[in-house]
Amino acid sequence: MDITSFEAFASHRILQTTIEIDGETYPSLPVKLPPLFCLAVAESGINLFELIPLTTRKKQDKLAMFSYRDIEKIVISPIKKLTSVVFALGDRLNLDIILHLTDGRQFHFECEDMSMLVQLAASLASHQVTLLDRFGLIQSYQDATSTKEGYQFLIEKFSGISDEQQLVNLRIGQVEE
Repeated sequence: MDITSFEAFASHRILQTTIEIDGETYPSLPVKLPPLFCLAVAESGINLFELIPLTTRKKQDKLAMFSYRDIEKIVISPIKKLTSVVFALGDRLNLDIILHLTDGRQFHFECEDMSMLVQLAASLASHQVTLLDRFGLIQSYQDATSTKEGYQFLIEKFSGISDEQQLVNLRIGQVEE
């Protein structure tokens, strides 16, 4: 896939992704949906790689690079996803990530893991990238003594914050409306 094909494909889609920071990939083993792309946070910007289908291995060549000076802001929030648990429906919270570029383009990603949020925030702050976090995700994980504790805090506060800020908090498909 080339960048033109990617932009056409990504238009109005929410793309499953992994996030790579300091050589670690999050999630290391995706559980629910196979990711299509990897956002690799690097010193020069955020590199976008395609993933080899049904694996979490990156293809050799990067598809695109979003330099930090070209990123207007990044918006993160939790998003509730339906899942099945044995014979009943359940739900889980995933990380919603929207990259807003200075040229008006935006790309929408979703990651199953939030445990890298403190590292991600620190890396973006060091490059003066605006990170909007309306749910206080970063603070929740920073204050927590474990990833499980951060996630549990978020689950407890999620509905109240969503209602208070009138935010849509349930996503059924992978297409933007």
